[in-house]
Amino acid sequence: MRAGSSLTGELLSLSPEVNYLFEPLWLQPEAQSVIDELTRISRRYIWNQLEGQLSAAQYLTSLLRCNLMTTAPLVAESFHNTIRFNLTECWRRPMVLKVIRLHGRAVHQVLEFNPELKLVHLVRDPRGLSASRQLVGAKAPPMQVCDEIRQDLPLADELLGISPERYTSVRYEDLVNPKTRLSELARLYHFMGVPLPKPQLDDFLDSHYGDKPSAGDKFKTYRKSSFDPNSWKHQLSTEEIREADAACADIMERFHYEPGL
Repeated sequence: MRAGSSLTGELLSLSPEVNYLFEPLWLQPEAQSVIDELTRISRRYIWNQLEGQLSAAQYLTSLLRCNLMTTAPLVAESFHNTIRFNLTECWRRPMVLKVIRLHGRAVHQVLEFNPELKLVHLVRDPRGLSASRQLVGAKAPPMQVCDEIRQDLPLADELLGISPERYTSVRYEDLVNPKTRLSELARLYHFMGVPLPKPQLDDFLDSHYGDKPSAGDKFKTYRKSSFDPNSWKHQLSTEEIREADAACADIMERFHYEPGL
């Protein structure tokens, strides 16, 4: 939470040829209720792999495979301002899913069930993550923040070792920095196998950056022109920064973050 995943999801789904699902796991219960009801009415029309309770990996796999029993209720109930999904062309379009709170074995299962799936791993400076959580009343100590990041690294190392074409990481700071944003997005779109939609990107940046009314909303993807991803230097105390530098030294070295003190 507070890693910039909503902004990243929007940036990676700007192409009009892409289907985009925003945090589909939030609406898994609605899809499950549809499956349960259809099963009650006539079990013989339900695919075997969808009978019973769906795991997160099974549910995401059913979406990736365009199963209408899961995609239809999700599209109908999802956040309408953050979803771009064409059901009739589901099989033909690349699909981008913005997923949070899925770690370890569950991610491994999704990748195993879907051999063509690629993973973009978003990371954020632990100090910036901690400071951002403080702003919304969800303070977490640096050790907890870094433990959350660490739990994804074994899978990342495994993929880099055996299937590097299926995994890449990106730093939130590089996506919001005007000097690195375009090159990073070009790299990520190339990784996904989708042409970079430059006109849509220009429109997005024009509408989401600047001193607009929504730019100060902590839960939206708008950013003020003065936005600084390193504002944690002024938000956190010296003690908090020192604690983060010590507790997260391995994370910061791996992702090339400089010590704060």
